[in-house]
Amino acid sequence: MSTTPTNPPHSELPPGYYGYKDYTDSQKQREEREAAEAAEVKMEEEAVAPAPPPKPKKKAKVAFICDATGSMKQYLDGAKQCMEAAIDSFNESDIDVEQSVIVYRDHKPQDMTFVAKGHPFGTSRDRLVELLHKTTATGGGDGPEAVGAALQLALSLDWGSPNAEAGADGADGADATGAADDAEGDDVWRVAFLIADAPPHGVDLTDDGFPNGTPANFEADTLIEPEPGAEPTKITMALEGRDLQDVLREFSDRKIELWTMCAGNIFRGFRNAAPWMVHAAAMTGGRALYLPNDQTIAQELTRIMCASVSGTLWCGGRIP
Repeated sequence: MSTTPTNPPHSELPPGYYGYKDYTDSQKQREEREAAEAAEVKMEEEAVAPAPPPKPKKKAKVAFICDATGSMKQYLDGAKQCMEAAIDSFNESDIDVEQSVIVYRDHKPQDMTFVAKGHPFGTSRDRLVELLHKTTATGGGDGPEAVGAALQLALSLDWGSPNAEAGADGADGADATGAADDAEGDDVWRVAFLIADAPPHGVDLTDDGFPNGTPANFEADTLIEPEPGAEPTKITMALEGRDLQDVLREFSDRKIELWTMCAGNIFRGFRNAAPWMVHAAAMTGGRALYLPNDQTIAQELTRIMCASVSGTLWCGGRIP
């Protein structure tokens, strides 16, 4: 008589026999296996999608150009305080910034002290602020001032080139002013803030000692800091006066925005002063602002600088 064999109970089968491994695993073993499988999947996903690289720092080159003649007396203190605050704000931000300060008065014989002088990019914060503190509002002679000379001095700064083609060809006069040939790309915000209460020569014939514009020849001083903390060395540059429209065109070609801050006295007897300030800003991609007193100079400059530092005021689409 034959007998039918019986299968042993699952608990007696060896691990893996007929796929009954799960019956022999403990709950802890199953959890450990699932955790290992999940970790392996995560490692595979991270290998496929690596972490994005850190975003590069924004770059900026900022020049402050300020009228230092007698008519600016009631505005200069507020302007100096805000320029100093702006310098510190930029230095404390995550922006890779180079800054310059230029002050100007007028040509001889209207003013016998200086025409324009300033520090180049790369100067330490202390030297920039020192120039502001030492600058007083005095002199100036006739109504218009040496705005054109100050703008030409600003163009002599090392702004870099917005692209390789501009670095090779450049605007007219770019080589003479010592502009850098290296291409930095359009990720650099280049901006000059002009704070003034009088027009340049040649714009308004009212009380203008130089009705034809910037004199044919003039001198401007560049204050070079050999190393941080060292006394600056004055280098006097002989420049040829240029037509204002050509100067503004070079600002535009080199993608340097000119922001014109019109102080309260801008309307005192100057018919064409304010319109020229608006035109200069519009032609270079900047903005023109009217600042009736030193408090508004402080408020507007502070607002603009804070917006710039926070990344909400990068104009012209140069900073993504």
